[in-house]
Amino acid sequence: PAEALEQIAAWFSQAADVLLNFLVDFVPRMLGYVVSFGGGIVTFVIGIIVSIHLLMSKEKLLSQVGRLGRAFLPERAAGWLGGAARVSVETFGNYVSGQLLDAMIVGIVSVIGLSIFRFPYAMLIGVVMGVTNIIPFFGPFIGAVPSILILLIVDPIAALKFAVFVLLLQQFDGNILGPKI
Repeated sequence: PAEALEQIAAWFSQAADVLLNFLVDFVPRMLGYVVSFGGGIVTFVIGIIVSIHLLMSKEKLLSQVGRLGRAFLPERAAGWLGGAARVSVETFGNYVSGQLLDAMIVGIVSVIGLSIFRFPYAMLIGVVMGVTNIIPFFGPFIGAVPSILILLIVDPIAALKFAVFVLLLQQFDGNILGPKI
């Protein structure tokens, strides 16, 4: 019995050492990942807020650029700067509103198409597809990958059919809908 108790105590000591070494190595690394991820989310949210603020106050910003140009530049250069700023504001505003309209249409078409073909989680997947479609070029892929993973868990055949559906939808979006918008 004394040897068995010593063996158990030695085993617990070894287990405690392994656990302590794991925690000493793992916890700081995991904490670093969490802080990095949190910082990325904060940066993303601040970027969205600043973008919305700039879009909402574009007329005031345009006026201020015009005044600065007239104060520090020759008249011709100030006129050119004001014209360039107006074109930039209009182009950027049109681009953003076009991207949002395109994303909304893709999301609605996704929900309707997925519902017609009776895919599981049609509403969730359609909303994800619409929201991620705002991101230029990579957005549809970013939305399709988690959706395919969800469908793989539920029904692998549905995941394959969904991949074909997304491919067709993105062809429609890129070749017909996008140029029209």
